[in-house]
Amino acid sequence: MKRKGWVLGGTLVILSLSCYWTFSSDKIEVHPNRPLVWRDFKQVALIKGSENINATCISTTDFEIKRIYDDGEHKRIELKARIALHEEQTQVALHFLSRANKDTKQQVLHHENGHFKIAQIIGRRIVHVVDSFLFHPRDYQAQLDSIVGSNYRNWTDLDREYDHVTTNPRNLEKQKEWDRWFQDELEKLEHGK
Repeated sequence: MKRKGWVLGGTLVILSLSCYWTFSSDKIEVHPNRPLVWRDFKQVALIKGSENINATCISTTDFEIKRIYDDGEHKRIELKARIALHEEQTQVALHFLSRANKDTKQQVLHHENGHFKIAQIIGRRIVHVVDSFLFHPRDYQAQLDSIVGSNYRNWTDLDREYDHVTTNPRNLEKQKEWDRWFQDELEKLEHGK
C-alpha cells in the first residue's frame, strides 16, 4: 500500500500503510525497548550547526495495516505500530560529552528519554483510537489519515511544550511533573483507557 511521511517540528514520523519499556502488546513494538543510553546517540561536532544544543532524540512511528474488515455498516482497521529511535538523527554533541559533569549528562539523557516516551504515547494513542473507531465504508482512508495527522500535530505540540517548560533553564521540578505524566499516560494506554 502507499507510504506517507511527515516531518514535524524536528520529529520525523512515518505512516506506512501496507510500554514504554515494561509494556508489551502484539500491536505495539518499541525499539529499543529500554531506556536510551548515550551509545544510542550518534556523536557529532554540532547539532543543527549550534553549540547551544546538547542532544536531540528523533523517533519514527510506522504503522502497518494488519487488516481492514466490515463491521456492520462500517469498516474496522487493525493497526500495528513500530515506534523506533531514528539512529542517524538522534545525536549528542561531542563538546557536551567532553565538558559536562556526570549529573548534567544524566539530566540531559533523562530529558531525551522523555521525547522517546512522547513518541510512544502518540503511537499508542493512534492504535487505541483506530481500534475503537467505526470507519466510513468508502472514506476510511481519509478518516485514518485525519486520526494520524491530528495525533502527529499533538506530538509536535507536546515535544515543544516539554522542551519549553523543562529546559532553558533546566527545571528539575517540571521534569518530575512530566515524568509522572509520562507514567500515567503510558499506564492508561496500556489498560485501554
